[in-house]
This record gives sequence, structure tokens and C-alpha cells, in this order.
Amino acid sequence: TFIAECGKRGITPVLATIPSVPTRDHSLKAQWIRDSGCRYIDFADAVQKTAGEWQDGLLSADGVHPTTEGAKALAGAAEAVLRDL
Repeated sequence: TFIAECGKRGITPVLATIPSVPTRDHSLKAQWIRDSGCRYIDFADAVQKTAGEWQDGLLSADGVHPTTEGAKALAGAAEAVLRDL
């Protein structure tokens, strides 16, 4: 509904994937976004090796939040979209 409404109003939505963490699997949502045909920021790809497995040093010890380096990787994904726009 949201995407259709954006289309009616001439708005280009920019979606974003959510990285999975050990206790939450967001891989199906991420795949839907990638397959949607909409522009998107791929936060999941910026920090993960595979769904739920983050690159070394990017996920904090709490298993949910990024480390400082992880935050930098996520920011880099957003900056790439801003350059493209």
C-alpha cells in the first residue's frame, strides 16, 4: 500500500534492509526489499557475511547493536545512496 501510494503521488520510496542478528532473522524482509524493484539501502549487506552472521568486529557483545566499526559500515551504505541520488 505504501509503495502504491508513493507511486500515485510521484514519490520515489527508498527502502532499507535490516541486518539479522543471532536472535532476530530479518533475511526474508531483506530479500523482499531487494526483489521489490524499489531503490534501497542495503544495511544488511554492509555488515553481514551471511544472514545472521556479521563480519568480524562489527557486532557488539550484546548481539544486537553494531560496534563503532559496524556503525561506520552502516553509515557508508547510507552515504553511497546519497551519492547515487
